[in-house]
Amino acid sequence: MLSLRLPFALLKRQIIRTLCLSVLQVHFVHMIKYNAQRLKDPTLREEIGNLENLTEEKVDKFVEKYLEDIKCGRVDAWPYRAYSVSKIVLNAYTRVLARSVEDRPDGQRIYVNCATPGYCKTDMTKNSGIYTAEEGAAVLVWVALLPPEQPSGQFFAENKAERY
Repeated sequence: MLSLRLPFALLKRQIIRTLCLSVLQVHFVHMIKYNAQRLKDPTLREEIGNLENLTEEKVDKFVEKYLEDIKCGRVDAWPYRAYSVSKIVLNAYTRVLARSVEDRPDGQRIYVNCATPGYCKTDMTKNSGIYTAEEGAAVLVWVALLPPEQPSGQFFAENKAERY
């Protein structure tokens, strides 16, 4: 059985090891905007898109449901590609992780966000993207250099926070 808990646990351990930093920024990067709106089933959209009540356990159950549905041939509720689901899950874990570290004192704040450089012209996309690699990188640099008052638990695309 596939478990997505390990990367999250390792990341939490890394954050704890890095407490000596006054500001730590954790950024997850993926290529394209994938959010809960891509889910065809409104129950699933509510389940993973309800950011205020989202927990690591709920995200894990969401992944387990996806894997079980695919295994049993129940594919109608899900996006066509597993990549889409993986990015929806990455966005959800970003939100959960950000909330788990948000109550740190001033000077020890940890910022957790995810961002997409957009669909870039690279070898990976066989140069079919709409942005140059430099334009995509600029978005990621912009997110990494946001000031200390920046939001945490956000998804950034095209130099602005986007809806999950």
